[in-house]
Amino acid sequence: LGRMLKAGTITHVMVDAGRTFERQFILAQLDPLRAPDIRRVPGNGREPDPDDMTLGARRRVNGALQALGGHDGPLGSVAWHVLGCGCSLREWTLRRAWGGQSLRPEQATGVLIAALDLLAGHYGTKPARRVA
Repeated sequence: LGRMLKAGTITHVMVDAGRTFERQFILAQLDPLRAPDIRRVPGNGREPDPDDMTLGARRRVNGALQALGGHDGPLGSVAWHVLGCGCSLREWTLRRAWGGQSLRPEQATGVLIAALDLLAGHYGTKPARRVA
């Protein structure tokens, strides 16, 4: 995102939206490569509270993905893999190619830009458009 911001292809608001999604994804513990939640280890004496941060973060991630058209669509997929899991755009396009949906690099960039724009609107950080 930093390179895209520096190149002028995205705005600070879009970077903030991407970082918000990333933070919520981490809090939701959705990345399969992260360590398990210590509160869920048997015998630790504490059961997870259903209203804990993880559950709330999962709901917020789900809401954001719904705003992007769902997890399986291109916008939800790029948010999940690039913003959430930290894959590069190149890695994401290779994943998509395995499903028979190849994208050129500029198309992948466009999908990410669209996702960031919609996330900014979803989070309410996108400035209101002026009516002429």
